[in-house]
Order: sequence, then C-alpha cells, then structure tokens
Amino acid sequence: MQKFLINFVKNYISTIFFLFLFFFFYFHNTFYSSFFNWNYKIFWFSFSTFRLFWFIICAYLVLLIPYYLVYNKEKSKWRIIFSFILSWWKNDSKYFKLAILSIFLKAFFMPLMINWLAGHISSLNGNLVNLYNVSQKGNLWSYAFVYLLNTYFYWIFFQIILFLDVFFFTIGYMIELPFLKNEIKSVDPTALWWIVCLACYPPFNTATANILAWYSSDFPQFSNITLHIIMNLAFLFLMWIYARASICLNFKASNLTNRWIVSYWVYKYVRHPAYLCKNTARIIWALPIIINCFVTLDFIKLILIFFSIWGWLFIYFMRAITEERHLLMIGNGYKEYKEKVKYRFIPWII
Repeated sequence: MQKFLINFVKNYISTIFFLFLFFFFYFHNTFYSSFFNWNYKIFWFSFSTFRLFWFIICAYLVLLIPYYLVYNKEKSKWRIIFSFILSWWKNDSKYFKLAILSIFLKAFFMPLMINWLAGHISSLNGNLVNLYNVSQKGNLWSYAFVYLLNTYFYWIFFQIILFLDVFFFTIGYMIELPFLKNEIKSVDPTALWWIVCLACYPPFNTATANILAWYSSDFPQFSNITLHIIMNLAFLFLMWIYARASICLNFKASNLTNRWIVSYWVYKYVRHPAYLCKNTARIIWALPIIINCFVTLDFIKLILIFFSIWGWLFIYFMRAITEERHLLMIGNGYKEYKEKVKYRFIPWII
C-alpha cells in the first residue's frame, strides 16, 4: 500500500509541476501570452483564453487523481524526466528521450490547438446564430443561393470541418489513455523532421511565409458565379476529406508521433490523403489571383505565385517523406502497409 501511494504521489506531483511550469512559460512568453487576450462567445457564455487554460489545468488537477490511481504501476512521462534529472544517467536515457520529446511536443501544440478549437467553436456559433436570426425575419430561401453560400453556408461548413480536424488533434495531444490505445510509441528524433513540420505552424510559419509568401485566401472570390460556386464547393469537399482523414486517426492524431497505422477509408488508396487535399485546396485558394495575373499579363507576379505554391508543396512533400521514415523505424506494420498502398498522394501516379 505504501508503494502504491508513493507511486501515485510521484506521478501526480511531477505532472502538476510541469503543467504549472509550462503555464508560467506561456504567460510570460510574448507569443503565447498574446493568446490570453482573446475572447470567445459560445451561445450565452463569454470567456477568455486565459480562463479556458485555467479551467483545463483545474480539470487536470481533478482527473489525474483517478487516472494515476488506476494506472499506478507505470511511471508517467513527467516523472521519468524528474527521475532522470535527479538521478542523472542512472536511468535509461531511451525512456527519458521519449518522455522529453513527447512533453515538448505537447507543450508546443496544445496551446495552439486549444486556442484554435475555441476559435472555431466560437465562429461556428456566431455564424449559426446569424443564420437563425435571418431565418426568423422571413423566408430564408427567398435569398439567392450564391448569397446564402457566401454569407452563411460556406463559413458554417468550413468551421465545422476545421472544428472536427482540430478537435481530434487537440484531444490527441491532451490525453493518452491505454483503453484508447493512443499512447505515444515514439516521437520523430531528428532535427529535419521537426523543422519541416514546425515550418507550417505559428510562430515559425510567419518566417516560412516571409520566404515563400502567401497568395491564398480562406474564401476565394471568382467573378463568374458558376465558377465561384463550383470552386468553393470543391474546396469544401477537399477540406472535408482532409478532416475525415483526421477522424480516421481519431484520438491518436498528432504530429511527429508514432501511435498506430491507419489502413481504411481513403487510406486504402493513398498514404497521405490529408496533405493531398489540403494542398489542392490551397491551389483553389490561389486561383483568383492566378487568373487575374493572366488577365493583366502580370507574369512576374505569376512566377512568384507558382514559386510560393511549389515551395509549400515541397514542405508537405518533405513532411510525408520524413513521417514515413519515422514510421519505418520500428516494427509497427507500416512497412507492410506501404507495400500494400503503393501511392503517397495520387493513385497510379505518385
């Protein structure tokens, strides 16, 4: 019983210590502290990111008690780091490496995902409320379809898609549970793999955008109404497949980690459907500017746009390459999956 309690206290205290340590860092770091000034509204409730973070920490304080009472025999990743530091090299450095990489990975992505998730829910709520208010004033369907698409439907579906994608990644970073089978087996160990991934996320994507530029828009506007409707519906379809890929990963979704292999739905045909759809959607975003360059004969800008698109495509191609190398490092079935699904992005092509 004494050993049981000691294990519980060590796991619990070490985890709480690091949670407050990272929160202290977020609060005093210029980039992360800016999150705390953001405010959201969901139905009748208004809240700030600061209050949301405190709520999550309090939830951890409570929920970690039954968690460590049930999963008492194994050391938490937080405790492994403490043990390694206190006893230095007496512990197995292999477990320390996994623990430290996992924790820094979560520490980087969790604030981003939580903030984005709250933002998507708040935006979705606002769009739904606006649509409801308009429907209460009269016949909603008396409006032209393109007006409803531009003002309400596009943004509602877009926010639903983003919410689903970010939701599963957020839970994947926040929670590791044996019965969910989402425990991190390994984290990408090399600098290149981290660089090509982090280049796509704040604050590092600002530097990437300064180099490659950014010519895409979240809502591409086409002068031809038919083309406008077709392109934006195609964009939503591609983004739905992108989010659906995250749903397939469910609570095992997270960057730079090895948890399990997905081989169903669209993963039966290509190994990286999310990257394919996201980058194809990015091309649709840039199409209005590309068309305008042809109309105005601005070929210099056109060259810059193609350089930007190919630059971002190259980054995601490298992400796919590095992810596959990581998954092949241990015998988790990816080698067999790769032999079965031969194409990375497009069936019978590449």
